[in-house]
Amino acid sequence: MDIRQMQYFIEICRQQSFAKAAERLYISQQGLSMAISRLEEELSCKLFWRSGKELRLSEQGEFLLMHAEEIIRQFQICEEYFESLKQAKQQQKTVRIASAFGAMPEFAGRLVFQFQQEFPEIRLIVHEYTDRDCDEAVFNADAELGFSPTPLDVKKFESEKLFARRFCLIVHCSHPLASRRTVPLDILRTTPIMIMDETSKAQQIVMACCRQAGFLPNIQFQAGEVIAIHRLVSANRGVGFSVESVAEDLSHPDVRAIPFDDPRMVWEVHLIKKKDTVLSQVAKTFERYVIGCMNAS
Repeated sequence: MDIRQMQYFIEICRQQSFAKAAERLYISQQGLSMAISRLEEELSCKLFWRSGKELRLSEQGEFLLMHAEEIIRQFQICEEYFESLKQAKQQQKTVRIASAFGAMPEFAGRLVFQFQQEFPEIRLIVHEYTDRDCDEAVFNADAELGFSPTPLDVKKFESEKLFARRFCLIVHCSHPLASRRTVPLDILRTTPIMIMDETSKAQQIVMACCRQAGFLPNIQFQAGEVIAIHRLVSANRGVGFSVESVAEDLSHPDVRAIPFDDPRMVWEVHLIKKKDTVLSQVAKTFERYVIGCMNAS
């Protein structure tokens, strides 16, 4: 006697018909009849009597019905209890990570892959965000940890530096700047540039550095994603702002990447967590792994 047979038996009693019960249970009438026949064989009794089109319970059937619904109810209670335990264990072994656009392909993606190889029992859920939204996800506890570029609000976050890459200008090979090995910050005073929009911290860094130098950059176009800037430059539509490593990944035969010589002009990514937060054990495991890989490199 199993729980499915009990469910079939109860539905037949409710519908007073094998045909209607089979329809409700989404099985064939033949399959339902065979299941009840096996139950009757196991119990060594008849559960139903048929008189023409009328279906009525036997004495043993009435006894079983008195207890079957309680059996089903107790089974469901046990099922829900153990399912909740299973979900709780899964949640305990899940870490939510926020990543700013660009950090995953540049650095974090390799770490995530390596971590999953070493800790297959821990599930990492990684979502990519704009720089600003990445910080908000960590601060609002939508993610326990984040890969986010500077500048960071030290009142909100604790952080560990992971890597830094130089900002650069990308130009078409026919542009006068194409022969330069580096460019100074002052080039932004007069050269119209295409740059990431205000959701990117790259723009914040550029604006801050230029203000300190006493001018504002000549921004021609703001893009939501850096790949759009690279495509426009390859089509010789202007001068773009990017990161050296990104320019290497998106290399084009007609595009040259020229780094800035100013040491402040860098894209620096940190592993961040909300200040004074208590990480879950699995998040601590990931944090230690990332920092360990950083220190070993």
